[in-house]
Amino acid sequence: MTGSKDVVVMFSKKWQQHFNKKYPIMWGKEGKMAHELLMVYDIKELEVLFDDFFKMDSEFVKKTGYSLGVFRTQVPKLLVEQKSRQDKQEHKLRIQRETARKTPLDDASPASPETIASAIQAMKNFKLKGI
Repeated sequence: MTGSKDVVVMFSKKWQQHFNKKYPIMWGKEGKMAHELLMVYDIKELEVLFDDFFKMDSEFVKKTGYSLGVFRTQVPKLLVEQKSRQDKQEHKLRIQRETARKTPLDDASPASPETIASAIQAMKNFKLKGI
């Protein structure tokens, strides 16, 4: 079972990877935040959100610092951005599937009645000649 300590340690490791410094953990405050986050998100979701958080190029985040407290304020924005990326990816896949299903005849204009009648007549003539 994953606990709040696991979340704080994971965040700390991500922070250290990003900044090459040890993260100054405030166990009481951040442990409580981690507990609250775990009530809503599982550890794998949090890991993805942490990764996205450290990729943010937000002036607010830069000025206030990439802390767990700032992360918590950015979760709604991160989730909206994830959804947007997911929607774009699904749209791209849908277009690829539709394009793959198309045949050359899909783009052909329908034959006019005169063209169809002419083709039928040519087939009859072909049969009559015994070819």
